[in-house]
Amino acid sequence: MDKLKLILPAKKYKDEILRYKNDMIKSNSSMDGCGNLRKVDVSTWLKNCKDWRIGKNLPEGYVPSTQYILVRESDNKIIGMLDIRHEFSNFLLNYGGLIGYSIDISERKKGYGKEILKLGLKKAKKLGFKKVLITCLDTNTPSRKCILYNGGIYEDTRKMEDRKLERYWINLKK
Repeated sequence: MDKLKLILPAKKYKDEILRYKNDMIKSNSSMDGCGNLRKVDVSTWLKNCKDWRIGKNLPEGYVPSTQYILVRESDNKIIGMLDIRHEFSNFLLNYGGLIGYSIDISERKKGYGKEILKLGLKKAKKLGFKKVLITCLDTNTPSRKCILYNGGIYEDTRKMEDRKLERYWINLKK
């Protein structure tokens, strides 16, 4: 697999972030782990990422979080995005989990999902987490496989409107 780095979003990736956003919207893909990128322009999103990391200017119901982009070093392409929430809200505890992530449409089925979650778990450990909750739709087999590959332990499935969300805990090794 190509060498990857999970880094904080930066202005130098503005065009790549916009490409990622547009590709995800065009394919009607959910943008898990992308914060509010679907709803705002890239400059606003970059500012939000910086603010939200320190708990500043959070929308109602949001918690502080650290946003990352997964970059392939050989071509500086954004392969995925991952967001680590620093604490639980009632919604996150029951449905959203602490880590959300997505992989670029053109890069799926290449093992990048397993890798982004693996790297994200290392970041979560550095943030002081001992274990994290990750959820996925019961119909999202690729995400379930990534979670299980990284040590996910199934807890239960919860219904949210017309969807079912599976909840997994991952213990972070010392």
